[in-house]
Amino acid sequence: MLRKENEGEELEVKEEEEEEESKSKKRKEEEEDNVREKKKSMEREIKGKCCSFTREGDPCLPGGHIGDKWHK
Repeated sequence: MLRKENEGEELEVKEEEEEEESKSKKRKEEEEDNVREKKKSMEREIKGKCCSFTREGDPCLPGGHIGDKWHK
């Protein structure tokens, strides 16, 4: 009788630990997704703001860079 009670308690503890692990994994995944989204939005903002000339002095194209020429 005592053995069965202990086994039941052990199972409950294991289940609680598994739930906590799954919750922490979900939180980590959500945080990673948020970081990815922030990076994407920052990239979109940067792409939207274009300077008028590259380092070489050539006019920039609206889409971004001309070949290997980068913005100032």
